Amino acid sequence: MMLGQEPRQTTSNVGHLNKPSIQALIHGLNRHYYSIAVNYRKNELEEKMLLNLHKKKWTDGLTLRRFDTHSQTYEQTVQVRLDPLIGRIGKWLTRRVSYPR
Repeated sequence: MMLGQEPRQTTSNVGHLNKPSIQALIHGLNRHYYSIAVNYRKNELEEKMLLNLHKKKWTDGLTLRRFDTHSQTYEQTVQVRLDPLIGRIGKWLTRRVSYPR
């Protein structure tokens, strides 16, 4: 020990220590760990999740819609995404067949 301080207090890479919480003190963890503020970049999905925290209830995302409504929406989405893909595959096949080997 240096001058009555624990070594971790002088070697912290943040420059300061966060005071242990009352719960940590109660459990006697004061001298066994310390907390460091960690900052990292969030990816797109995490940002989207954090932006949805303002919803009224957390169960809003779990509510089920009627199956017929869901199936119609799903079919429309598949058609919108597949039609251009099918067209491109058809063009590629016609070019492929017309090239001599």
